Parts: sequence; C-alpha cells; structure tokens
Amino acid sequence: LKGDRFSGKTSIFNLISGSYLNFEGQILINDIPIRNYDVNMIRNKTGVLLKGSSIIDGSILQNICLGDDQYNIEYVLELSKETGLWDYVKEIKEGFDEIISPYRNKIPSHVIQSILLTRALYNKPNLLLLEDPFIGMKESKISRLVEYIKSCNHPTVIIINNDNGSVREI
Repeated sequence: LKGDRFSGKTSIFNLISGSYLNFEGQILINDIPIRNYDVNMIRNKTGVLLKGSSIIDGSILQNICLGDDQYNIEYVLELSKETGLWDYVKEIKEGFDEIISPYRNKIPSHVIQSILLTRALYNKPNLLLLEDPFIGMKESKISRLVEYIKSCNHPTVIIINNDNGSVREI
C-alpha cells in the first residue's frame, strides 16, 4: 500500500486483521464477511508488524514465540537469520534467552525491528501485514528478506512502505 501520511494505511491493516470490528461497509475474506469469522482465528492466521508495535518484557525467544511453548528452535534460528536478528543474538551472552524490556534495555531500534519482523513471520501466517519492515536494513538484507518472504508462499502479503526509495514488488 502506498499513500500520504495519515491517509489511512494503518487503519486498513487494523480492519483487515480484525482489530476494528465497528465499521460501516463490508470486508470479505474468501467471499465471507469478516464479522462471520472468529476474530481470534483471524489474528492467529495473521502476521503483523505495525510501526507502533513493541517488544514485551521477557526473553528474545518469548518475544518471538509469544507464549508458544512448542516452538522449534531451528525454525526460530532460520527466521532470525533471514530477518537479521541472528547478527545480534549470536553476539550476546544469553542468546535467545536474553531478557529484554521496552523500558529497561537500550536495544538498537533495528534489533527491535528484527525481533518484531521475526515475530510476524513465526506462525507461518496466511496473511502477512507489514508496515515499514525494511527500516534500518541494508539493501542486501532487504533483497534476501524479500526473496525469503516470496519462498514462504504466504497467500497474501501486504506491505505499507513509507520510504518511497525502497518500494519493491513481492
């Protein structure tokens, strides 16, 4: 999606993901009105990275898996390498078990972005909604990430990119 600041791009994401249910008109998913779906089911099948998203108090792994105790560490490692998070994790003492907080730690913004992007991809969502996912990334990493997202065969990927210089096709 492309549009001016405050043109409603993020609101569209919130509507599509079921975050806003009090609206006029229709949003259809596979020709079925969104109001006919269980909102939790929609959210579980949607990977979201919004500009205002933040990390939670807990380990890096907990920030990615968000309560999934049946995680596959090899898959988390694979995702982390694709999103650039691994570059940070491999350098810190506790690795994925490092405790982080949005209030106490001074984590670089590009690392937080990588954690949130890894989280969005973690559940292999049917719908992937990404707002400015490439902030702070080098062009080589962006190209690699785009190729990875393409290879995951997400049925629908929608990207809001406020940096007109790095608009690309997925």
